[in-house]
Amino acid sequence: MSLRIGARVVAGARVRITSGGLLAIGAMTGMILLSSAAIVEAAGRAAARKRLS
Repeated sequence: MSLRIGARVVAGARVRITSGGLLAIGAMTGMILLSSAAIVEAAGRAAARKRLS
């Protein structure tokens, strides 16, 4: 993959992913989604408590 910004800036990258690496990426993505869901739920509960007070 390469990226060009203007006439002078060029960046390139090459990535190789093993099956173990792909599994780790999937696990990290799942954990991020689960933790963000827990944060949203806690914020909703706090907002509901605040409305009742």
